[in-house]
Amino acid sequence: MNKTGTLVRVSGQVVRTHPVHPELVSGTFLCLACQAEVRDIHQQFKYTQPSICSTPQCANRKSFSLILEKSKFVDFQKVRVQETQQELPRGCIPRSMEIILRGEAVERAQAGDKCDFTGTLIVVPDVSQLSAPGAG
Repeated sequence: MNKTGTLVRVSGQVVRTHPVHPELVSGTFLCLACQAEVRDIHQQFKYTQPSICSTPQCANRKSFSLILEKSKFVDFQKVRVQETQQELPRGCIPRSMEIILRGEAVERAQAGDKCDFTGTLIVVPDVSQLSAPGAG
């Protein structure tokens, strides 16, 4: 059964934590052609500039600068979780998965902790592979 997009609970032992980074959630950009602000550009999986300036007479499609002070960021951390030995049949290799923590959840789990994570299961594309030669 495919559980992508549904609320799930994953239990396991944290085997690795990555450093906390800011994640751009919603960007406000300055149009470098007419100096207008383009607000609330939603970000998803990769840095996304506006597709066109919001000023009708401008029509700029490629020259924008992110205004850090007017953009929204959230703390972001990846942790790797592995099945515990007690949950596995004898002789099986434990499976692992990366879990993305945001906001108040970051830095709450440390390597060695046994944790339950509840959230939405998503498939995050490897953006670096999407633009690689021969991809697609």
